[in-house]
Amino acid sequence: MSHRPQIVVDYIKINKSQVFITLEQSSDYGASEDWYFNQMLVDTSSGDITVTFPADISGFPEGASRHIFNTGDNLVIIDTNGNTIDGDTSDRVIYPDGYVEVQKLDGTVRMVRQHNVGFNVQPDDIANLEVWLEPFDSSTITTTGVLVDQINDKSGNGNHFTGSGVTRPDIETDGISDGKDSILFSASELLTAGDVEVHNNSAGRGLYICALIKPSATSDYFLSKFALGQHEWYMGTTRNRVYEDLTGSYSNRKANLDLDNWQILEIKWTTGEGIKAYVNGSLQGAGEAVTDISDGTASLILGDSTGLAGFVGEIGAIIIYSRELTNTEQHKVRDYLIGSLKLTDLIPSSIQDEIWDHDPTTHIVTLDDDEDILDLTANAFKPRVLAQTTQPTAGTGATQCDSGEMLIWIDTDDSNRAYFVYNYGGTISTWVMD
Repeated sequence: MSHRPQIVVDYIKINKSQVFITLEQSSDYGASEDWYFNQMLVDTSSGDITVTFPADISGFPEGASRHIFNTGDNLVIIDTNGNTIDGDTSDRVIYPDGYVEVQKLDGTVRMVRQHNVGFNVQPDDIANLEVWLEPFDSSTITTTGVLVDQINDKSGNGNHFTGSGVTRPDIETDGISDGKDSILFSASELLTAGDVEVHNNSAGRGLYICALIKPSATSDYFLSKFALGQHEWYMGTTRNRVYEDLTGSYSNRKANLDLDNWQILEIKWTTGEGIKAYVNGSLQGAGEAVTDISDGTASLILGDSTGLAGFVGEIGAIIIYSRELTNTEQHKVRDYLIGSLKLTDLIPSSIQDEIWDHDPTTHIVTLDDDEDILDLTANAFKPRVLAQTTQPTAGTGATQCDSGEMLIWIDTDDSNRAYFVYNYGGTISTWVMD
């Protein structure tokens, strides 16, 4: 039986004086609960908590907004209940110390301010999943002592990786964090799934791999479909390649990884294009175009591979799709790992834009001066003014518009005509001030 939790009214100041109704929540909040609050403070100290949107938001007035804070150490799951948030029906997750303000705009829900917020999906929610390895899921690992005999594929495709003899790697207890194990490789150790093709040369398909890794040395190759005369592709701590015609031309993209730190490395490729590499969501660049990847006879190997330098370090997860994922799908895969492993201190989530701070002791919400690009702390809108001949581009330079910033541009080459300029995620929008 649902019940209405106690409502505490706090008088706080955000920009101008407002009365905020504050709801303190320490259990799931269902779709049938009322939403007569302004801010919800969700205490996740005892575990994850789900906040479910009403199924029908048509009765909510245009412009209505709600603030939701995660004040604990676990996750707040935002169940969209079929509603779209920024055009996507996927559930969201607020990580520890995270915050979101959602607002109804044009009949849909949008996130207008947020910090430590990501997508809440499972890898098999995304089409064309081929391999899903999670050493931190102990139910998927078989060991003899500390040696890994097998790690099972969670994709449902049966692409399990096995080891034998002295070349088996070790299980690293609590390698990622407390209760979250990893697999520790030395240069000569490996696990193999046999001759399994995980790419697809059809139009609109390709290859995408997401790896959570902690390298201890450079020039090491940790995942490959590669043997002498059978070159298909490989991932490494310095180089990532896809090959054409097994021994022919290849597309190469370097990745700049830190040693002894956990990072998310992604590569993706589609027919006729170059390989792209990403570190913690940041594009490292693209290589030369490759028409297709020929199917060879090499085994799919995690760790050491014939003809390549073996990997030294730890593997926390491997997720492979036989398709080039969209940028949004990449965000979802990264956010899955970040949320599952609570890696927000190590790796930033895909959705970042903090402007409010929440004091967990007083429950007062104030503007974060460090993130207050619009300078609202003096109860005034004080954007930067740039007087120059060219429209500001996206960037952090003195003559550029930073992410999340709105400024005024005076076009000195057009009779000092004035424009508002806004940078949303690297895309510049302008409005003339006539």
